[in-house]
Formats: sequence, structure tokens, C-alpha cells
Amino acid sequence: MTYINMCSPQTNTNLRKLLTRRIVPCTFRSMFSQFQSYREYLKEQLLSRSKKNSSYSLRAFARDLDLAPSTLSEILKGSKNLSPEKAHQVATLMGLSTKQRDLFCLWVQSEATKDPSLKARLRERIESSSSKGRAPRAELSVDLFCAISEWYHAAICAMAHAPNFSADIKQIAKTLNIKTLEAQRALERLLRLGILTQDTVTKKIKPSEDHWVVDSPIPNEALQKFHRDMLKHAELSLQTQTPSEKVLATETFLLDEADMQEFKEITEDFIQKTLLKAKESKNRKAVYHLGVHLFRLSKKETLS
Repeated sequence: MTYINMCSPQTNTNLRKLLTRRIVPCTFRSMFSQFQSYREYLKEQLLSRSKKNSSYSLRAFARDLDLAPSTLSEILKGSKNLSPEKAHQVATLMGLSTKQRDLFCLWVQSEATKDPSLKARLRERIESSSSKGRAPRAELSVDLFCAISEWYHAAICAMAHAPNFSADIKQIAKTLNIKTLEAQRALERLLRLGILTQDTVTKKIKPSEDHWVVDSPIPNEALQKFHRDMLKHAELSLQTQTPSEKVLATETFLLDEADMQEFKEITEDFIQKTLLKAKESKNRKAVYHLGVHLFRLSKKETLS
């Protein structure tokens, strides 16, 4: 069983249903139809490209789309619409397939028109285009996939438990050593999913629930990516953190695999006690990750 502790009740229920079935491997291309607007897709494209190339910027993205940087900035902020005439060109430059280009253009037309009846018809076409030819299968939405697989979503949720948590994007990025764009998109996504909530009056952001668990009895891509990233952070801590800043304890031993369920229950009890102790602490400021790994080193065959 795999745990990520950061979900609201509704999100958690959805994930439990989805993660009990095998998840189809996902990419931004395969999840294209699950975006809700062309702006969301453009934002994710910019973030994806900046992860592959640290020097890639909004200005570079605008160049690749043959748009003025100021125009692209206004489009992403929602203060300006991409023109229907430009939509096909932008979709082509992003390398979308014919069907994806058609859907992208429908998105643009839907957001650009002020005619309610036309907007309704376009939304119907978008829904029809998104679901046409789709075989029944278990799928994660883009938001859920990213919230599970990108480690800093869980870290931002942990930060939000602080009484004086500030939703300052630059401060979040600096604290977690991530890009400003990553912090911004993650915060937006967590609010959309209801994992974080924002007070309409004070604008203060806090977790919707104190503690939620996402579990999966089978391997899937999102959870595997999350754990790989956390293991990289654990490896980095060996060189960058002093013994007083971390806990390292390992044991290698023989066990009866028939007792695995009991070991899982012992592990869960340990995690719960650790979380309770952390919650009781009066001066919580640092974000930590607790990972417990119990896995087989020997071959599947029983040792003689």
C-alpha cells in the first residue's frame, strides 16, 4: 500500500476508486482532452518545457508560439483572449494532432464569444469531442495526476498548516527551492481540487482537512514518480544535512512474508504517532518528509 497524505474528502474518495484499478500511463498529450480550457493547457505546456530546460521562459514560449511576450502574458493571466485566427497557428506550433487542434480552437472560440447560446453550443461540441472514441478506462485528471506525482504539492500542503502561512508565491518557491511558476501552478491546482481552501474575506489559505490519505494496492505512474522524487531528496540530504537535522536508521533482516500485513499495520501506527507528535509541536516551521521502506532484497524464491 502506498501513502500520500494530502487529500480532501471528495478528492480522496475519487482517488481510492481510481487507484484500485490499473492506471493507463499518462502524458500531457494523452491527457489533452481532460484540460478545461486552452489557458490551462498553455500554462502546463510552459511549466513542462521549463522543467526540461531551466532557462526556458515565458519569453521563449512566446517566441515559439509566434506571439508577443506581453500578449502571451495577458492571455495566461486571463485579461486577454487568444484570437480564433491565431488559435490554429498556436496549436500547430505546439505540435498538436488534427483532433487536438480542433479541440484547442473550440476552447478558444468558446472563451472568446459573448453570445450565450453560441457558447453553450461550443461547450457541447467540446464535450462531445473530448469523449468521442474514448474507451472506458480508469483515468486520473491532469490536476489529480500532477498533485500526486509532483512532490511539492504535498510540501505546500504541509506549509499551509502553519498559522502564519503566507501564500506568497516567491516565498513558497524559495522555501522549497522550486521555480516560481511551479509554486504558482501548484497552489492554483490545490485550490481547484479543494485540498486547500481560501477564505473569501481574509483571503487566508489553509488545508480543507487536517489529514487525508491516498492509497494504492497496485503500482501506478503518479505514485511511482512521487516516491522516486522523494528518494532523490533523501539522497541529497545525505550530503546537505547534518546528523542533527535528520533521522537515518536502517535494518536488514529475515522475515516471513505471511506477516506483511502486520508489518504494514505497525508502520501505519508509527506514522500516525509521528504525525501526532509533530502536530503537538509549538514552533513548526520546517517542512520534513517521512518515508518508510520495507522491501525484499533477495530473489522471489524462498531461501533454503
